Amino acid sequence: MSLNDSGDESLTTAMFYLYWVRAIQRGWYQLYGEELVFERGRPYDQHKECVKLLSPKLKFEEERKRWQGYFDFKPSVTIEEIITTISVEVPVPFPVLTPVAMPIKSAEDISPGIFKLSCYEVANEIGVSGQSVDVDLTSFLRRSLKSMFAKLKLESRLNVGANRHFPRLYKWLLEIEDETNWIGGPGFRMKNASGKGAVKEDPTDPDSLKVTIKKDWL
Repeated sequence: MSLNDSGDESLTTAMFYLYWVRAIQRGWYQLYGEELVFERGRPYDQHKECVKLLSPKLKFEEERKRWQGYFDFKPSVTIEEIITTISVEVPVPFPVLTPVAMPIKSAEDISPGIFKLSCYEVANEIGVSGQSVDVDLTSFLRRSLKSMFAKLKLESRLNVGANRHFPRLYKWLLEIEDETNWIGGPGFRMKNASGKGAVKEDPTDPDSLKVTIKKDWL
């Protein structure tokens, strides 16, 4: 899997969907005192389900006013217009939802698909055609997460290191390894920082690992 111009656009679109859904989830909890939980994990699917749940409520003027008040919309902006706009994938300016943006504190709040797309993007930026490039895993993760949160326009308090977040991130990195393991060679492969021996089955510290990137095989 490689990211070209269309890949960058899909990453931005997926991040926007996730951002929008999180905003509605927080609003739903504040207005109704209930957690809005989705059966499916893809941001696009969650957005569709969110629209399906929210649209009937917006038929009532009182409900529209509650949501308009929560988001502090300008008089000319209605929630119906925002839903319609997002449904045809024409992004609404992020500042509309900025008041409800909350810091991400756990890897559990990250969409695996969006995280992996950001990793692919960074790997393509680091990689050099026809060459193998090594980068320490800690730096790679920090750069990937920073890029992801910047595009998502969310603040992050998630630290990269030997902590409770790393096992989840490592699991998703293993999926990238599998997805780029071609007959001609691996495009993304994690190794011990020393370059010797096999990687432990469940490593706990990204500082002990590095990533070898072969751009032509991503």
